[in-house]
Amino acid sequence: MPKKLIEIASDIVNTQASRTAMTAADISASLRQVFSTLHELQRAESGEVELPKTEKPAPACQQELKIYPFWALNFYPSSMD
Repeated sequence: MPKKLIEIASDIVNTQASRTAMTAADISASLRQVFSTLHELQRAESGEVELPKTEKPAPACQQELKIYPFWALNFYPSSMD
């Protein structure tokens, strides 16, 4: 028999609480949030609702590509002890 959403949510929050110090209010809020998320996912899976599309995240670090002449690559010694 498959687990009910509340059982799955309580397992998730139980694991979270065993690894992080949480107050009773934290546990309650986390349980509600996890249950709500699981319920929304279940509804989306059954086709009742459509999950909102997420935008592709921007790269964490955007660096300018710098091209150096080949001789500059050997400017520093290979071992810098």
